[in-house]
Amino acid sequence: MKLQKLSSSLIVVIITIFISSCDGYKNVSGIIIDKQTREPIEKVMLREIGKHDTIYTDAKGFFEIHYMSGFVFSSNNTELIVQKKGYRTDTIKIENGKNKTIELILN
Repeated sequence: MKLQKLSSSLIVVIITIFISSCDGYKNVSGIIIDKQTREPIEKVMLREIGKHDTIYTDAKGFFEIHYMSGFVFSSNNTELIVQKKGYRTDTIKIENGKNKTIELILN
């Protein structure tokens, strides 16, 4: 009886650990353009809030972020700080799996 109860408890603990450690895949992308000219902006810095990794847009203003995240405790949104010299710094949210066009405004 005690052994069966202990086995059941152990199984519950193992399943809980497994579920809470599952990873989810984050994928957001988009294009950054000048709000006035509607032209893409290259070399715009993007950094997710709470992370240290920084990426930059390519020559066509395109960016893509992919990584594994804690599935159970993660949000569906990615919050990014967007910076480029000569433009206003902005903070934007992108829903996981979505594309977004971001308009930057000159200072």
